[in-house]
Amino acid sequence: MMPRALISYRVALLALGMALTLTVGAATSTPVGRTNAPAAGTNAALAEATIPQSVFAVPGQGGQGRDPFFPKSIRLDRVTSTTQTNRPAAPTGAVKLSGLSGTPERPLAIINGVTFGNGDESNVLVGTTRVRLVCIEVRLKDETVLVEIAGERKELRMRSK
Repeated sequence: MMPRALISYRVALLALGMALTLTVGAATSTPVGRTNAPAAGTNAALAEATIPQSVFAVPGQGGQGRDPFFPKSIRLDRVTSTTQTNRPAAPTGAVKLSGLSGTPERPLAIINGVTFGNGDESNVLVGTTRVRLVCIEVRLKDETVLVEIAGERKELRMRSK
């Protein structure tokens, strides 16, 4: 246990510290209704200072600027060419109907190893590329399938034996 004299001494120091803090805080704070505006005519230019807007210019052509964080990046280079190229034709020659199955209500076709029903669409491997193929209609009686590849319709037939 601590002696009473030491406890009262610590309490007195704590009270003195709090009183000083309140006194200093009251002296430095601005009273309600008053502002810290400078008097008219003195330091007027200081009160009217404005903060300038930041401007970031992106270079228009390659080689005019670089990203300071990624100096080897080419993302700031803009493409100036506005010519449009035609989309390459889909390789429809390698699309092959392998088999037909299903019921007359729900016919199925196997095209390049992928099973399709009426209205189904999927990516199929044609050569070394993947092509989006939409199966429009499977005709079991005729042994044909109507498909759409890259906007072009094509009828696939089963091979004759």
